[in-house]
Amino acid sequence: MGIYMERCNNVTITECIIEENGYGIYAESSYNNLIYFNDILNNSISAYDNGENSWDNGNVGNYWSDYDGSDENKDGIGDEPYCIEGGDNCDYCPLIESFKVDTIPPIVKILEPEKGYLYINGKKVISLPMNLTIIIGGMIIVAEAKDKVSGISSMSAHAVRMLLKQDNTLYHASDNTWYWGKYKNYYGFYTLRVIAWDKKGNEAEDTMKIFALTPKGSVKAYFGMK
Repeated sequence: MGIYMERCNNVTITECIIEENGYGIYAESSYNNLIYFNDILNNSISAYDNGENSWDNGNVGNYWSDYDGSDENKDGIGDEPYCIEGGDNCDYCPLIESFKVDTIPPIVKILEPEKGYLYINGKKVISLPMNLTIIIGGMIIVAEAKDKVSGISSMSAHAVRMLLKQDNTLYHASDNTWYWGKYKNYYGFYTLRVIAWDKKGNEAEDTMKIFALTPKGSVKAYFGMK
């Protein structure tokens, strides 16, 4: 047996490689344990559990070499649960790839501003034709990144002037907030880029074309990372 648990409670097993055993993980009369983000490879029987335990943390589970489920939305998480012998326990978030590999990029989304609106001092005023987004005065840019497999490591945002290709990085403030235009006013057409990296180095971005007329230090951003 790779890991044997008997009458164990409140144990977490994570980031282990459990390979080529009779039983990969054997849990006997064990309860309230958490087993996730492991590679369970080429065991005769991957797992046995006759208690009540969690085989995923709600976002990610384990990589099972004998899992044959699908991943239609390509988020790195299997669409069907992997059920454990011995009882009613299942891994409801089985990994499609080994936790060591993780080639699935994160999902990034700019939430505010919305494309195609005029914003004045942070308030959405009116919709505009041709998906043009205009920001006048102060603004809080809200962006979110998610990565179910390894989690988000960091995020960054840039306002790139469309003609001069000048890169203006948002400066970090506190509490996961950022602000751009620290030293000067912004005037003109820009591409707003929000980039996220997961903990395995995969990168993704979301972009938006904007026209900005903002005083220095008046545009901030808030990042939500999962």
